[in-house]
Amino acid sequence: MTKEKITTRATAYHFSDLPMATFVYVIKSARRVWVIDTFCGSLSMEPVLQDMPEGREVMVVNTHFHWDHVWGNCAFTGEVVSHRRCRELLAAGWEQELAKYGKYRRGRVERRLPTITFEQRLFFPEEGIELFYSPGHTADSISLFDHEDRLLYVGDNLERPLVYVEDPDLDAYLRTLEEYKKYRPQLLMAGHAKNLTLEEVEGNIDYLRHLKAGTEVVFVTEEERLIHAANQKVLKGECG
Repeated sequence: MTKEKITTRATAYHFSDLPMATFVYVIKSARRVWVIDTFCGSLSMEPVLQDMPEGREVMVVNTHFHWDHVWGNCAFTGEVVSHRRCRELLAAGWEQELAKYGKYRRGRVERRLPTITFEQRLFFPEEGIELFYSPGHTADSISLFDHEDRLLYVGDNLERPLVYVEDPDLDAYLRTLEEYKKYRPQLLMAGHAKNLTLEEVEGNIDYLRHLKAGTEVVFVTEEERLIHAANQKVLKGECG
Protein backbone atom coordinates (compact mmCIF):
# COMPACT_ATOMS: atom_id res chain seq x y z
CA MET A 1 0.00 0.00 0.00
CA THR A 2 1.15 3.53 -0.79
CA LYS A 3 -0.55 6.81 -0.07
CA GLU A 4 -0.49 10.22 -1.69
CA LYS A 5 -1.83 13.59 -0.60
CA ILE A 6 -3.93 14.80 -3.52
CA THR A 7 -5.51 17.99 -2.08
CA THR A 8 -5.24 19.95 1.16
CA ARG A 9 -7.75 17.61 2.77
CA ALA A 10 -7.82 14.46 0.60
CA THR A 11 -5.50 11.43 0.51
CA ALA A 12 -5.43 8.52 -1.93
CA TYR A 13 -4.49 5.06 -0.60
CA HIS A 14 -3.26 2.83 -3.41
CA PHE A 15 -3.64 -0.94 -2.99
CA SER A 16 -1.80 -3.04 -5.57
CA ASP A 17 -2.31 -6.55 -4.17
CA LEU A 18 -5.18 -7.51 -6.47
CA PRO A 19 -5.13 -8.13 -10.23
CA MET A 20 -6.51 -4.60 -10.63
CA ALA A 21 -5.06 -1.72 -8.61
CA THR A 22 -7.62 -0.15 -6.27
CA PHE A 23 -7.84 3.24 -4.57
CA VAL A 24 -9.47 4.27 -1.31
CA TYR A 25 -9.89 8.01 -0.78
CA VAL A 26 -10.10 9.83 2.54
CA ILE A 27 -11.31 13.41 2.91
CA LYS A 28 -10.72 15.14 6.25
CA SER A 29 -13.25 17.94 6.59
CA ALA A 30 -13.75 20.11 9.66
CA ARG A 31 -16.28 17.85 11.38
CA ARG A 32 -15.97 14.48 9.67
CA VAL A 33 -13.60 12.07 8.00
CA TRP A 34 -15.03 10.66 4.77
CA VAL A 35 -13.75 7.21 3.76
CA ILE A 36 -14.73 6.50 0.17
CA ASP A 37 -14.93 2.72 -0.24
CA THR A 38 -13.21 0.23 2.06
CA PHE A 39 -11.42 -2.33 -0.12
CA CYS A 40 -11.08 -5.94 1.03
CA GLY A 41 -11.30 -6.17 4.81
CA SER A 42 -10.19 -4.88 8.19
CA LEU A 43 -6.47 -5.46 7.56
CA SER A 44 -6.51 -3.36 4.39
CA MET A 45 -8.07 -0.50 6.36
CA GLU A 46 -5.42 -0.41 9.08
CA PRO A 47 -3.32 2.30 7.31
CA VAL A 48 -6.45 4.42 7.00
CA LEU A 49 -7.33 3.99 10.67
CA GLN A 50 -3.80 4.89 11.72
CA ASP A 51 -4.19 8.26 10.00
CA MET A 52 -7.53 9.10 11.63
CA PRO A 53 -7.60 12.36 13.61
CA GLU A 54 -9.19 12.09 17.05
CA GLY A 55 -12.57 13.59 17.76
CA ARG A 56 -14.04 13.54 14.27
CA GLU A 57 -17.00 11.50 13.12
CA VAL A 58 -16.17 8.92 10.44
CA MET A 59 -18.53 8.61 7.49
CA VAL A 60 -17.93 5.63 5.20
CA VAL A 61 -19.21 5.94 1.63
CA ASN A 62 -19.94 2.82 -0.43
CA THR A 63 -20.03 3.86 -4.08
CA HIS A 64 -21.57 0.55 -5.15
CA PHE A 65 -22.09 -2.99 -3.91
CA HIS A 66 -19.04 -4.79 -5.33
CA TRP A 67 -16.94 -6.74 -2.84
CA ASP A 68 -13.68 -4.84 -3.42
CA HIS A 69 -15.39 -1.62 -2.28
CA VAL A 70 -17.26 -2.79 0.85
CA TRP A 71 -15.51 -5.62 2.70
CA GLY A 72 -13.61 -3.18 4.92
CA ASN A 73 -16.84 -1.61 6.25
CA CYS A 74 -16.46 -3.71 9.38
CA ALA A 75 -13.27 -1.85 10.33
CA PHE A 76 -15.33 1.26 11.16
CA THR A 77 -17.97 1.97 13.79
CA GLY A 78 -19.49 5.14 12.30
CA GLU A 79 -22.20 5.57 9.72
CA VAL A 80 -22.03 3.92 6.29
CA VAL A 81 -23.86 5.71 3.48
CA SER A 82 -24.89 4.38 0.08
CA HIS A 83 -27.71 4.39 -2.41
CA ARG A 84 -30.79 2.44 -1.32
CA ARG A 85 -30.23 -0.14 -4.06
CA CYS A 86 -26.67 -0.71 -2.89
CA ARG A 87 -27.87 -1.71 0.57
CA GLU A 88 -30.47 -4.03 -0.94
CA LEU A 89 -27.90 -5.70 -3.19
CA LEU A 90 -25.44 -6.13 -0.32
CA ALA A 91 -28.11 -7.60 1.94
CA ALA A 92 -29.12 -10.10 -0.73
CA GLY A 93 -25.70 -11.06 -2.04
CA TRP A 94 -23.05 -10.57 0.66
CA GLU A 95 -22.51 -14.27 1.36
CA GLN A 96 -22.44 -15.20 -2.33
CA GLU A 97 -19.79 -12.55 -3.06
CA LEU A 98 -17.74 -13.73 -0.09
CA ALA A 99 -17.93 -17.34 -1.23
CA LYS A 100 -16.94 -16.41 -4.77
CA TYR A 101 -14.15 -13.95 -4.03
CA GLY A 102 -13.11 -14.91 -0.51
CA LYS A 103 -9.50 -15.58 -1.52
CA TYR A 104 -9.06 -11.81 -1.82
CA ARG A 105 -10.11 -10.97 1.73
CA ARG A 106 -7.65 -9.00 3.82
CA GLY A 107 -8.14 -9.58 7.54
CA ARG A 108 -11.60 -9.67 9.07
CA VAL A 109 -14.62 -9.51 6.77
CA GLU A 110 -17.96 -9.22 8.55
CA ARG A 111 -21.20 -8.11 6.97
CA ARG A 112 -21.76 -4.43 7.70
CA LEU A 113 -24.51 -2.87 5.64
CA PRO A 114 -25.04 0.84 4.98
CA THR A 115 -26.83 2.63 7.82
CA ILE A 116 -27.85 5.70 5.78
CA THR A 117 -29.33 5.41 2.29
CA PHE A 118 -30.73 7.91 -0.19
CA GLU A 119 -32.37 8.03 -3.61
CA GLN A 120 -31.09 11.00 -5.60
CA ARG A 121 -28.87 13.39 -3.63
CA LEU A 122 -27.45 13.91 -0.15
CA PHE A 123 -25.73 17.22 0.61
CA PHE A 124 -23.65 18.20 3.65
CA PRO A 125 -23.22 21.96 3.08
CA GLU A 126 -21.17 22.56 6.23
CA GLU A 127 -18.65 20.01 4.94
CA GLY A 128 -18.86 20.93 1.26
CA ILE A 129 -19.63 17.29 0.44
CA GLU A 130 -22.30 16.22 -2.04
CA LEU A 131 -23.32 12.63 -2.75
CA PHE A 132 -25.47 11.93 -5.78
CA TYR A 133 -26.97 8.97 -7.60
CA SER A 134 -24.94 8.18 -10.71
CA PRO A 135 -26.00 4.87 -12.29
CA GLY A 136 -23.60 3.52 -14.88
CA HIS A 137 -21.08 0.78 -14.14
CA THR A 138 -23.79 -0.63 -11.86
CA ALA A 139 -27.39 0.43 -11.27
CA ASP A 140 -26.67 1.40 -7.64
CA SER A 141 -23.60 3.58 -8.24
CA ILE A 142 -23.15 6.92 -6.48
CA SER A 143 -20.51 9.64 -6.79
CA LEU A 144 -19.09 12.22 -4.41
CA PHE A 145 -18.19 15.83 -5.14
CA ASP A 146 -16.00 17.82 -2.76
CA HIS A 147 -17.03 21.43 -3.40
CA GLU A 148 -14.11 22.86 -1.45
CA ASP A 149 -11.38 21.14 -3.46
CA ARG A 150 -13.54 20.55 -6.58
CA LEU A 151 -12.69 16.85 -6.45
CA LEU A 152 -15.10 14.43 -8.12
CA TYR A 153 -14.94 10.78 -7.08
CA VAL A 154 -16.81 8.48 -9.47
CA GLY A 155 -16.42 4.96 -8.08
CA ASP A 156 -16.06 2.54 -11.01
CA ASN A 157 -17.99 4.67 -13.51
CA LEU A 158 -14.69 5.62 -15.16
CA GLU A 159 -11.64 3.44 -15.70
CA ARG A 160 -8.57 3.21 -17.90
CA PRO A 161 -8.36 2.22 -20.67
CA LEU A 162 -12.11 1.63 -21.00
CA VAL A 163 -15.20 1.47 -18.81
CA TYR A 164 -16.66 -1.85 -17.73
CA VAL A 165 -20.41 -2.08 -18.27
CA GLU A 166 -22.25 -4.31 -15.80
CA ASP A 167 -25.72 -2.77 -16.14
CA PRO A 168 -27.22 -2.67 -19.65
CA ASP A 169 -28.92 0.73 -19.20
CA LEU A 170 -26.53 2.74 -21.35
CA ASP A 171 -28.87 5.73 -21.45
CA ALA A 172 -28.50 6.09 -17.67
CA TYR A 173 -24.73 5.68 -17.97
CA LEU A 174 -24.53 8.41 -20.62
CA ARG A 175 -26.65 10.78 -18.51
CA THR A 176 -24.28 10.22 -15.59
CA LEU A 177 -21.19 11.04 -17.63
CA GLU A 178 -22.84 14.16 -19.01
CA GLU A 179 -23.70 15.18 -15.43
CA TYR A 180 -20.05 14.83 -14.41
CA LYS A 181 -19.06 17.49 -16.94
CA LYS A 182 -21.44 20.00 -15.33
CA TYR A 183 -19.46 19.88 -12.07
CA ARG A 184 -16.30 21.07 -13.86
CA PRO A 185 -14.03 19.18 -11.45
CA GLN A 186 -10.40 20.15 -11.06
CA LEU A 187 -9.60 16.58 -10.00
CA LEU A 188 -11.35 13.40 -11.11
CA MET A 189 -10.70 10.15 -9.25
CA ALA A 190 -12.03 6.61 -9.59
CA GLY A 191 -11.87 3.27 -7.82
CA HIS A 192 -9.22 1.81 -10.09
CA ALA A 193 -7.68 4.93 -11.63
CA LYS A 194 -6.79 8.43 -10.53
CA ASN A 195 -6.09 11.79 -12.16
CA LEU A 196 -8.61 11.23 -14.90
CA THR A 197 -9.52 14.06 -17.27
CA LEU A 198 -12.68 15.51 -18.77
CA GLU A 199 -11.25 14.49 -22.14
CA GLU A 200 -11.41 10.88 -20.92
CA VAL A 201 -15.02 11.45 -19.86
CA GLU A 202 -15.76 12.64 -23.41
CA GLY A 203 -13.94 9.63 -24.82
CA ASN A 204 -16.07 7.24 -22.78
CA ILE A 205 -19.26 9.05 -23.81
CA ASP A 206 -18.23 8.51 -27.41
CA TYR A 207 -17.44 4.85 -26.72
CA LEU A 208 -20.77 4.17 -24.99
CA ARG A 209 -22.66 5.77 -27.88
CA HIS A 210 -20.90 3.41 -30.30
CA LEU A 211 -21.57 0.47 -27.97
CA LYS A 212 -25.26 1.37 -27.79
CA ALA A 213 -25.55 1.78 -31.56
CA GLY A 214 -23.62 -1.41 -32.26
CA THR A 215 -21.26 0.40 -34.61
CA GLU A 216 -17.69 -0.65 -35.17
CA VAL A 217 -15.07 0.63 -32.73
CA VAL A 218 -11.34 0.63 -33.50
CA PHE A 219 -9.07 -0.20 -30.55
CA VAL A 220 -5.36 0.18 -30.05
CA THR A 221 -4.75 -2.55 -27.46
CA GLU A 222 -5.84 -6.13 -26.85
CA GLU A 223 -7.04 -5.10 -23.37
CA GLU A 224 -9.52 -2.67 -24.90
CA ARG A 225 -10.79 -5.33 -27.29
CA LEU A 226 -11.35 -7.78 -24.43
CA ILE A 227 -13.23 -5.20 -22.32
CA HIS A 228 -15.38 -4.27 -25.31
CA ALA A 229 -16.22 -7.92 -25.97
CA ALA A 230 -17.26 -8.34 -22.32
CA ASN A 231 -19.41 -5.20 -22.51
CA GLN A 232 -21.13 -6.52 -25.64
CA LYS A 233 -22.01 -9.73 -23.77
CA VAL A 234 -23.64 -7.72 -20.99
CA LEU A 235 -25.83 -5.91 -23.52
CA LYS A 236 -26.81 -9.23 -25.08
CA GLY A 237 -27.69 -10.66 -21.67
CA GLU A 238 -24.99 -13.31 -21.90
CA CYS A 239 -23.38 -12.53 -18.52
CA GLY A 240 -25.04 -13.82 -15.38
